[in-house]
Amino acid sequence: MLSETALQFSGIDVKTDLEGLTVTGDVSNNGRSKVYNIFVTALTANQVKTYYIDSIDSSDFDTFEFTFTNYSNKVTLKVKWTNEIGEVFETTKMVTIPSHEIQIESVSGVDYVTVGTTLTVLIFVVLLIVLAWKRRK
Repeated sequence: MLSETALQFSGIDVKTDLEGLTVTGDVSNNGRSKVYNIFVTALTANQVKTYYIDSIDSSDFDTFEFTFTNYSNKVTLKVKWTNEIGEVFETTKMVTIPSHEIQIESVSGVDYVTVGTTLTVLIFVVLLIVLAWKRRK
């Protein structure tokens, strides 16, 4: 018997950094037969990313990874597949990003150009003082 819940998401991991959000995980085939034409879709903040998997044998899995630069506090994961006789199935999982995982970019940052310029001017002034001091002797 072919089960319409053959594929399930597992091992979902969410990481955020200054470059954005990364969602990784597995699509596991818990059914009794091979599944085909698997499309994994992730949606957040009006961005849609897709990943295609040709087929997954029974009791096997495949891994996916999505990266978003703009995201909200929820990601909707959807997997759609066909069974051996061509029937189409779909399942959805909502992933909530904990608020401590959502990092807000710091408004104040180090301005390396200003630091470099200031350091160069300081070194130049120190050199002038040293040269002036040596000429007096």
